Amino acid sequence: PRCTAGGEVMITASYLTLAGSTHGEPPRYSMLERAKAAHAAGIASIGVRLDEPFSISALRYVQIPECEWIDLSQPVTPHTGNDLWAMANLLGVTRVNAGVCLHDVTPGQAAGNLRRLLGYTARLDMTVAVEPVAFGSFPAIAQIADVIRQAGDRAGLLYDFTQVNLAHELDYLHLSRLPVVAEIQACGFRRGDDRDPF
Repeated sequence: PRCTAGGEVMITASYLTLAGSTHGEPPRYSMLERAKAAHAAGIASIGVRLDEPFSISALRYVQIPECEWIDLSQPVTPHTGNDLWAMANLLGVTRVNAGVCLHDVTPGQAAGNLRRLLGYTARLDMTVAVEPVAFGSFPAIAQIADVIRQAGDRAGLLYDFTQVNLAHELDYLHLSRLPVVAEIQACGFRRGDDRDPF
């Protein structure tokens, strides 16, 4: 969910919710197919993957405020900047999700990559939401908060209930200073469903 300027909450079906595939796999359903399905279900906005083929026709059915995923384990390149420009200017994307997926990444390396990402997004008036990834170098909110601080406090926290649960970190109120929350992701599974979404 995301609050609009008027204080209303916008529900966005994230990329992974509708892709029909697991994390790291190509989408089973195209952007246009996902847009039509969301529209038919009464969902007004969807997220997309930064590197997927896109269809302007999807905008006839939904808004597309969100794209993912930028792995802050890797250098952020001008190619990424070009992809973000296309997403912002052709699809209307206003938020990009990022996190650190690989191990053995230092906070300084992740913060440097985040600073480069923020350089591109600032020109596009995009929000960056940084997620603590349970299987990455920084699974804890406090660790991601430190990366965000080192990068200049210009990004927000992506609070993903699934990742926080996987990292066994449901009690976050002990943190002295949380970054601004840019996005909250909620994900549900049926009781007894042992499928791994990752």
